[in-house]
Amino acid sequence: MKFVLLVSLIGIILIILLLRSRKPRPAVAHKALSAGPGDITSRYAEAPDVVIDPMKVPEDLRDLVPLAKKWAIGDDVERAHFRDSVPATERRELIDMVSPKWDRLEQYCAAGRNEVPVPDEVVLFDMMAEAASEIWPEFPDK
Repeated sequence: MKFVLLVSLIGIILIILLLRSRKPRPAVAHKALSAGPGDITSRYAEAPDVVIDPMKVPEDLRDLVPLAKKWAIGDDVERAHFRDSVPATERRELIDMVSPKWDRLEQYCAAGRNEVPVPDEVVLFDMMAEAASEIWPEFPDK
């Protein structure tokens, strides 16, 4: 019993010494906080091995492909910064284009989410839909 207590005490002392000896890490600013609209590093369409083929998108949604390429940003911080740095007219354009097709867009994405792997086009449209849902409250008339 004394041996177990001694080993436990030694373990606690070692942990305390290790924690005290650790040097604090310098704060690292997130790149997205200083990035401009063109400096997004998590835009899905620009990721390696991602191929967006508009012909794989239903014809009634193809006009959304350019917007999806622009707004499909995977990193929440980068997407928020991009959203806040583009003019309100560009945010409005996204909502104006997506809102009439919202149900169809969701139907397309829901069907594609079950495929393995999920098609790049579905991921792209899902990410654009996420951006649109974050912007939507800005335009209550839609």
